[in-house]
Amino acid sequence: MLLIFVLVIIAMLHIQFFVRNILFGLDEATFFSFTIHYLFDKDVAQASLNFALSCTSAFALLYMLGHRLGKIGSRGWVVPRCGTIYELPMWPLLASGLIQIIAAAVVVIQSGFVYQLIAEQLEQAGFILELRVVFLLLLSHLLLNVRLSEVMKSPRFKSARLIICLYLVAALFMQARSRIFEVVAVIAFAQLMWSGDKPRVKYFIFLALALIAPNVIVLGRLGWPSDIESLVSGLFSFEYTILFNNLLSAAIESGPGVSDSFTFTPSMGLLLPSPIRSIFDVSVVKSDYYLDLAEAADIRNGGFSMLAELFTNFGWWAIFVFGCMGSLIGFLNARALRVGRASLLTCAAPLLYTAFILAFRNDLGVFFKYVTQLLLIAFVMHVITKTKTMPR
Repeated sequence: MLLIFVLVIIAMLHIQFFVRNILFGLDEATFFSFTIHYLFDKDVAQASLNFALSCTSAFALLYMLGHRLGKIGSRGWVVPRCGTIYELPMWPLLASGLIQIIAAAVVVIQSGFVYQLIAEQLEQAGFILELRVVFLLLLSHLLLNVRLSEVMKSPRFKSARLIICLYLVAALFMQARSRIFEVVAVIAFAQLMWSGDKPRVKYFIFLALALIAPNVIVLGRLGWPSDIESLVSGLFSFEYTILFNNLLSAAIESGPGVSDSFTFTPSMGLLLPSPIRSIFDVSVVKSDYYLDLAEAADIRNGGFSMLAELFTNFGWWAIFVFGCMGSLIGFLNARALRVGRASLLTCAAPLLYTAFILAFRNDLGVFFKYVTQLLLIAFVMHVITKTKTMPR
């Protein structure tokens, strides 16, 4: 099911538009009150479609290979029944979650609930809010070792339930779709692992709702449409359909290759926490590539495109790079199937999976920074705790 979800995301963001453009001449899309036009001819659209389809195929193939390797040694593992004893104390989860709630509340109050001001505050409070990865790892560890039904009913987890709810409310006030998606994705991921990651009809219904939910949240920024037709059309549209494809086609038309280094190399300074960067006066100035490609695609804001940047850096070899990402994600997802005895290192799986999906609208520097920090923090926490959560 996890592989299907990624394939659906790629199809909705890239493949379906190019198919409609080539077959039916569609060259624009409306998201609420905004209309975006596709700027390139059919030859570029065809090349973009070929690239997107090749990346999708490579990802699926190597994901399944990595998944098979990750399942080695898992034969005979029986999913534990209810009553699993969770060996980690609850205070780290509660403390890390409370820090995030307080930080979010401060940002929202200081910004007067205005999204633009909230975004500016988030830039200044970046380090504290980036520590949410600790909270998310602990939440993932809890849900991959204890069934959600137990977490929802057991008195021991009452405080954890409260912290999770408050965290979601704080993210909602920040109008931070990605932070809400992270928590929901961890919960959904854990549920899929307990059920063996098998496709079911109800999961496809939840998938449809998940694709609509970000549009509901964005109404807090744009305001309620004046007529019901605009509301319905906006809710069932995709904000980035043509935006991403203009970026991808601009990269395809320009061809691979950058002047000195990879486009994401200047962003590697982000691997250092912001306090350390401040102490040593390390400044991070992103490559001009992002502005140049955005200008070629006539885009002023709204994110970037991972596929476009991959093509610029690696050309058609990006298909193999994209496939390697699938292999790593598939391997960790298979290890996470060992519910009831998941280590903190294994519990990075849902966060890596979520980060990959969110990276479709971001640049590679941000993605590589997040993944590197995630795996490093998960490894350190794993070494410190050395937790074994086999059921008793």
